[in-house]
Amino acid sequence: MADAQNEQLERLIAQIAKGDRAAFETFYDMTSARIHALCVMMLNDRPAAEETLQDVYVAVWKQSHNFVDFKLQPMTWLIDITRNRALSRLRNARRSERRPDTKPVVQLTAPTQGDAEGSAILRPDQGPLARLDMERLQNLREIYLRGLTYDDLAARNGSSPRTEREMLKSDLLCLPAESAETLSPAQADQLLAAELVLGLLDEETTEATLNRKADEPDLRAIVGGWKENLAPLTAGLTPIMAPARARQRTRETLGLIAAPLAEDPNEQNPRYLRRLLIALLALAAAAGLAYIW
Repeated sequence: MADAQNEQLERLIAQIAKGDRAAFETFYDMTSARIHALCVMMLNDRPAAEETLQDVYVAVWKQSHNFVDFKLQPMTWLIDITRNRALSRLRNARRSERRPDTKPVVQLTAPTQGDAEGSAILRPDQGPLARLDMERLQNLREIYLRGLTYDDLAARNGSSPRTEREMLKSDLLCLPAESAETLSPAQADQLLAAELVLGLLDEETTEATLNRKADEPDLRAIVGGWKENLAPLTAGLTPIMAPARARQRTRETLGLIAAPLAEDPNEQNPRYLRRLLIALLALAAAAGLAYIW
């Protein structure tokens, strides 16, 4: 089922890259409720979430031609676009000291060990996260879905940012706490890539890592791997239907309101034929009048 959906989304993205408005509408219908839920969860502000949702689908239209270059599954690609924009908004809010309301708009509940269905939703089947216990996995999920920083974690848990980073390092790399102090270069790159995807790096380190990623295919592949590893953490979110105005404003931004649906150039266009027929009739009428006169 997942493979079939991935194939359908990939086909739609390829059609969107060719300017196919109908494919864009279908893609929006298939994904927007889940993406809106992620926006609401991360931003804790419905107007900001709606604006971010619009930004995401504008980016989809504009970046679809580069989709294959990302080497990600369609939903991972879409989730990555969403989180990048939501994290940018959160950082801007922190800089201007406009923090979101502390009361969550959407509750993030944690399934218990005995909740088989809930555990299946929360726990990935494979990869490094599959080894975490439920408490540590829930901690990682909150970082991923709420955009928490090490400072946020330290304030919540009454610890220090350094302690929180050491604990997360152990979780991400599946290392015993006593072995997490000294990392090999390969382990250091794994941690750096994971922190980049989670949005835990400061601005200077983020920029330096992105520059390295652009130049180093190996690091680029590691970052992509972490995007795939972490994307399943969104699977337990309850979809939230996007407001109709969000779709309308997205269309307006892209100039798609009056644009026709994309058409196969190999198919005959009925409107073109009608216009041609009208033109021929007008010419015939003009010729008839000329003959009479």
